[in-house]
Amino acid sequence: KKQYGFSGNVENFLVEKKNAFEKIVNGRNVAFAATGNVVKELKKNYKLALATSCDKRKFEITSKSFDKKLFDAIIVGEDVKNGKPNSECYLLAIKKLGLKPSECGVIEDAVKGIIAGKAAGVKCIGIAGTFTKKELEETDADLIISDIKFLDKNAIGKVE
Repeated sequence: KKQYGFSGNVENFLVEKKNAFEKIVNGRNVAFAATGNVVKELKKNYKLALATSCDKRKFEITSKSFDKKLFDAIIVGEDVKNGKPNSECYLLAIKKLGLKPSECGVIEDAVKGIIAGKAAGVKCIGIAGTFTKKELEETDADLIISDIKFLDKNAIGKVE
């Protein structure tokens, strides 16, 4: 509040922020451009889960641009007690998929997500975009690629 000279009530500010976000994002594709195609290709060979720290309402708004039926499990913020970088969301996703951590991998665009994935005991592929390639290189990601469009069987094969 002090840094930005905001004198109002924090709870009211958070409500205003949420409303502004909904207006900006509603109806827009907010996923990386190639995400839909990559997910469809991955679905041919793998069980898929989506684990996000965002709340259910925000997820519903941002997920309008892709087919949620491609995922065998979806975990949102309210499904877990602790958000990323805690591994709880990934461990729950692994459990819902009926797999072991050693049978899974995480594809992440965020530093906290990679930390959470590694804490869950899975291989992690970092996708530059939200964070720079340099920022992701400071994590323990098993592979970092510059764009999700390069995520294919060759890239996955490097970490399997």
